[in-house]
Amino acid sequence: VNAWFSSNALSFLSTTNQSIIGILTQQTSDAGYYLQLSDQVDAWNEQIDVIKNALTYISNKRKISDWHVLLEYPLLRREKRIDAIILTGRLINVLEFKTGSQKYKRQDYRQVEDYCLDLRDFHDRNNNQIIVPILVFPNSSPRETDGNENNEFVKPVIISDYKILGEHLFQLAGRYKD
Repeated sequence: VNAWFSSNALSFLSTTNQSIIGILTQQTSDAGYYLQLSDQVDAWNEQIDVIKNALTYISNKRKISDWHVLLEYPLLRREKRIDAIILTGRLINVLEFKTGSQKYKRQDYRQVEDYCLDLRDFHDRNNNQIIVPILVFPNSSPRETDGNENNEFVKPVIISDYKILGEHLFQLAGRYKD
């Protein structure tokens, strides 16, 4: 796996934020970035907390031992990285966090949708897997956007917030029989 951090969901829950951030920071250096801003570390810490809360919520309702968390997943030849991916068997949940934003912008929608299309077109995956783009905001009006439901692999963008990300992931796993 090319992600800067990769773990099964249960190990992720038991790993400290500081350990995960240490790995991400080392990967930043290994990738040739000479400057690590404190804003990035703060964003990672916030994202890790949100994902841990979501996974804890889900683990109280269903088994997640076969789920995986990938952080900072690089897209081939794009010089871009996906904030987080949660693999749940049949689903590839692509999470793009907007930690400093309160509302959805068209370019945010395009960004996460483009990431998913890149995964569909350029990365190895099982053909039965469904890719779900999810925009995650600190506070937002959660909803599923109008999208191309006819695309059998990439679903419409879901707009979530920190508090209900776990419920969204839980519902998606049920909807797609994961």
